[in-house]
Amino acid sequence: MRAPLRLAAALFLAGAATAAAAAAAGCAGDPGVRAHSIEPGRSPAGLVFIIHGVWPDGWWVEELARDLRARSVEPVPVAHTTFVWGALFGGDSDAVAERIEAFARAFEIRHRAAGCPARPRFSGIGYSGGTLVLLAAADRGVPLERAYFGGSPIFAWSGRLERALAEGRIGALVNYCSPLDGVGAILGCGALGFRGGAAGAGARGSAENRAHLRTHLQPVFGDREEARAIAAEIAQAAAAGAAAREPRHRCFDDPAFFRWYAAAKARLATEDAAPEPAPDFVVKQAPDQKGGERIQP
Repeated sequence: MRAPLRLAAALFLAGAATAAAAAAAGCAGDPGVRAHSIEPGRSPAGLVFIIHGVWPDGWWVEELARDLRARSVEPVPVAHTTFVWGALFGGDSDAVAERIEAFARAFEIRHRAAGCPARPRFSGIGYSGGTLVLLAAADRGVPLERAYFGGSPIFAWSGRLERALAEGRIGALVNYCSPLDGVGAILGCGALGFRGGAAGAGARGSAENRAHLRTHLQPVFGDREEARAIAAEIAQAAAAGAAAREPRHRCFDDPAFFRWYAAAKARLATEDAAPEPAPDFVVKQAPDQKGGERIQP
């Protein structure tokens, strides 16, 4: 039944879907969104997964990605087309999260293989059903230093979010909520805010609600001022690592790694693509190299 419903929705929203898919995939002509826009010697301070909502509302993705790139943070748009009924009951959200997990794991392995001394930094920005994708990715063990949720619909996710914060799989949650959010008003956190706090004493993550006055059909991340503020916050968090003498990423200077990254990012931005294959090698610690690493076929 899912296929006919998707077909009907796609026909009804054909124009919007085309524009949104182009934006989400980074194909709308903005070099700041494309993987090959990373320049040698100017590696990004971190990577940010960007996930639009459960209908084609991704028109804001391209501009947000541009703001991130301007701050030396690399946007990684994640394409998906799942609709409201799929998001409420899991649906394709877990499949999209599986693709994010596969990308993150392959990135970590390959960046070690390239001899990169920097620590991978992942954050996420999700709107509406896209927040469930980010939460599912965190459930799968993808560490998100910062997670921005806009229009998150339902209270049923709160327990999972509590655990992700308590265990540090989400380091800092910023949840946007609006009393004018019709979907949130019916279903939860998009209007009333996330009430779980930081999951009590001993929690490793923190949570913050930010109120605004936009409707659910006006994604808060489409607000230019707010988008620039988010980009600045993520860049500031990365700069804190630099201030602590954290080394710069060198993996993007490696031609083999860069070729893999460009292809993997394009795969992640392609709707219904298969998860990124695991590398055909492992990286082992070399005890004779004082903590250095080597590739073990």
